[in-house]
Amino acid sequence: MTINITTWSPDTCRCELSYTNDSENPEAGSIFYAVHMVCDEHAHLATKATLSGERDDAKSADKFKVIEDTKARNLDQHQQAIKRAHLPHHKRELEDTTRLINEHNARVHTHFTEILAQPFAHDEHIYKAVLAENQTKNQAIGHLMEQNPHLTHLHITFSHDKARKLTLHVYKDAETKPTEEKFGITVRRVG
Repeated sequence: MTINITTWSPDTCRCELSYTNDSENPEAGSIFYAVHMVCDEHAHLATKATLSGERDDAKSADKFKVIEDTKARNLDQHQQAIKRAHLPHHKRELEDTTRLINEHNARVHTHFTEILAQPFAHDEHIYKAVLAENQTKNQAIGHLMEQNPHLTHLHITFSHDKARKLTLHVYKDAETKPTEEKFGITVRRVG
């Protein structure tokens, strides 16, 4: 099992989140890891203070296991590369980069220590809300383009109102009703 952590900033808001996936088992899909930053639009969803430090400590411990496993894998892969080096100068170059690997691992640890200390770090419901908004936007744009093959991404922009209702803005003539009905959104013709 090789767990990778991916940091994601959607184009639908300014939240920053991370998720994990297993590169050896891609069909398992992505799993929420942490909320790094909550934008103003989703701030009302964020935990303001830690309700149960014990519960959050347990969640953080599980997440730090992923970090520790990743750090160990980084170092192990580097050590394996040193063992495989055939030429002395190549081996020396790799040995010289061991310090950089350790520094990188330390930065990763500090980075996630700061993230997981935030009261909203474990708010998976924020991740789900942001993901749903982003997927709806992508699906609606895809549907609109499918219904109107002459449209490209350059012809469509989007926005959300205060209630996070999606509006697509189309800069070219298009049939919009099927997309509006299917996704319960507004499509405005611009220009």
